[in-house]
Amino acid sequence: YYLNRTSTESMFSDAQLYENINRIVKLVGYNPIGRQTSILTFKCSAEGDMPNGLYTIPRYSYLNIGPVSYSVNEDITFYKSVSGETEYLEDISTNKLLYQGRFVEYPVYTATGDENELVYLVPGDNILIDHFNIYVYVQDVNDGKWYEWTRTNSLYLENSNDMKYEIRMNDNLRYELKFGNDINGKRLNKNDKVAIYYLK
Repeated sequence: YYLNRTSTESMFSDAQLYENINRIVKLVGYNPIGRQTSILTFKCSAEGDMPNGLYTIPRYSYLNIGPVSYSVNEDITFYKSVSGETEYLEDISTNKLLYQGRFVEYPVYTATGDENELVYLVPGDNILIDHFNIYVYVQDVNDGKWYEWTRTNSLYLENSNDMKYEIRMNDNLRYELKFGNDINGKRLNKNDKVAIYYLK
């Protein structure tokens, strides 16, 4: 029974346990997609008592509609040009979305400088993370500046200086963020600071 069960769980077509399926598909480079939050279109207007000018709603801002929070995942810039009356902001209403939930800053991680360094996103039990709203910023230890790194489907497609990372949901339903090795994607320097923002 034990041998039969073990051999069954080693084949993708017969495996029933998630951790075994996850391990098998990792061998062929498949990254499972986790949960996705609700997405909402909305109408936006600038009230008449707002002075004319250029405004920016910062990324990761949120608003509450009853007990539910909705967030933006990018900076939204608009110009109010009409004085003394409400102005409908069509560009925002037709091109931007709200995402249910709030963005949370994960504790800053200090890099060890290893090749293909893995950072684990473990916010706690029963916390759901939107798979498509995880963002990474790295403070380079050499110049002290923060840089936004972008997600890639595979580091093997990237150049040695590309500031990219891979995301994978592992067999424990936790996210792994994998960085490069200076051959496929840029490597983290020792003592770089890694800041992660995720939509909860």
